[in-house]
Amino acid sequence: SKEWVERHAGLMAICAACEGSAKEIVRQLEALVKAIIPLVTKDPHPRVRWAALNCIAHLCAEFSPALQQAFGRPLLEAIVSAMRNRSNPARVTAHATTCLVDFCAKDESHTIRGYLDEILPAIAAVFQLASRDAKQPDNAKTSDFSSSSSSKKASSSSASFCFSLSPSSPSSPSDPRIIAAAMGALAAVSGAA
Repeated sequence: SKEWVERHAGLMAICAACEGSAKEIVRQLEALVKAIIPLVTKDPHPRVRWAALNCIAHLCAEFSPALQQAFGRPLLEAIVSAMRNRSNPARVTAHATTCLVDFCAKDESHTIRGYLDEILPAIAAVFQLASRDAKQPDNAKTSDFSSSSSSKKASSSSASFCFSLSPSSPSSPSDPRIIAAAMGALAAVSGAA
């Protein structure tokens, strides 16, 4: 769809379906992974990228360790790409980082070991971003999910279910939640490796 709200809703529906219909979804797992990955890396709207990462996290929870064994490389490349994408809002970067934790949680065959050369620098980059951002004055920090022309098209009711832009939302990469996510990812990676 050309509308971000529809792409977001479709991804969230996949997440919901994973929780109750894993036996049916497993037959379509390859097609789902192939459809979700480009949304993580190439979708123009950050809320769609966030929802795609959320899908990956749900797939990891439901289909591990088979998911990591079958699709480890493309999933990790998408997650790492989202972690390194400096145009992503802090919320998307944090979600990519916690998605890595979900990937590692049930990786019984230690699939992640083969990807440490890509993963560890990405986690370090998240810490560096947080450190650099913490040194900037508050007015120089970018806000999370700033309004864009595509988000203005959505009605306030359809956009409100996606994210709350309240003060409790991470507003910058120095937000403690993004730092905690990076620390959790580092711990998960070291435990899985």
